[in-house]
Amino acid sequence: MADDDKVTQIRTIAAREGIAIKDLMNLAFDKIINEYERKYGTVRLPKVKKGGDVSKVFDLS
Repeated sequence: MADDDKVTQIRTIAAREGIAIKDLMNLAFDKIINEYERKYGTVRLPKVKKGGDVSKVFDLS
């Protein structure tokens, strides 16, 4: 999903600073989303279906 060198850099930063990788990733996502929304407006999330039946999705009879 990401360039190997960038992943290694993120892992190194996380280890050096004692920060969870997920926290660094969330920070990166927040910065990208905020910049995008500043330029183009709010990104609306699609409605999610609730109450799906896994047996219907995977034909588990």
